Amino acid sequence: MEPWDSRVDLTARVARLEDLLGDLLPETRGDLAVRVRSLEAVANFVDRVRAPILVVGRLELNRGSHTLHVNGRPRELKPVAFDLLWILMSKPGFVFAREDLHCLRHMARGGEAEEYDPVVDRSIDVHISALKRVIGSDRIRSIRGVGYVLFEAQIR
Repeated sequence: MEPWDSRVDLTARVARLEDLLGDLLPETRGDLAVRVRSLEAVANFVDRVRAPILVVGRLELNRGSHTLHVNGRPRELKPVAFDLLWILMSKPGFVFAREDLHCLRHMARGGEAEEYDPVVDRSIDVHISALKRVIGSDRIRSIRGVGYVLFEAQIR
């Protein structure tokens, strides 16, 4: 039996886990497959968040040099705005809740996520507003009551 390796095909891992545990926990075989797929999706997202360079349309973000290029021109971003844009660019078209942006920002920096209180803490909104001024307000949309999304098709 080969060692457990994250690079082994997901389908093979699920099949192997079902074979190993199927007789012991027959009622949870479907749950097991869902959990493995969910963990794989989270791992893929974390890998993308930690990638050295993200490119979405005409936005290019370089983590190593901490630079942003919009339509080929360099732009300055403060560290928090940089982190938020990095997260939004890691999954264009996905709506991130404010709390998720708050937690992911701290986790991407290797820290513990601080408690987020939406009534008191509006810092995400302030940073997103500043970010919109730098990259263009049509590129990030606020989804009322939900969060923020970066639209790939909007990027020119």
